[in-house]
Amino acid sequence: MSPRTVAGSREAGADAVTLMFGHGTGSRRHAESSLTDLLPLTGDDSYVLLADLSHAEYWIRSSDLAHREFGSAQALPR
Repeated sequence: MSPRTVAGSREAGADAVTLMFGHGTGSRRHAESSLTDLLPLTGDDSYVLLADLSHAEYWIRSSDLAHREFGSAQALPR
């Protein structure tokens, strides 16, 4: 299986790949510019890419993930 193949699918390109707890190309830069107002960070908190579903990315603060506060996750369109 190639690094870009997910669970037997043969979709081409980075945008077609679903990642769990991973980062797509440019995702972090886009997320940080968009999430600063939606999910403000405090202390040593950080953003975690919860899911990348090719059409949307779901981001959550690391502190919310640790407390299983999934309701605070934010979806960003790709």
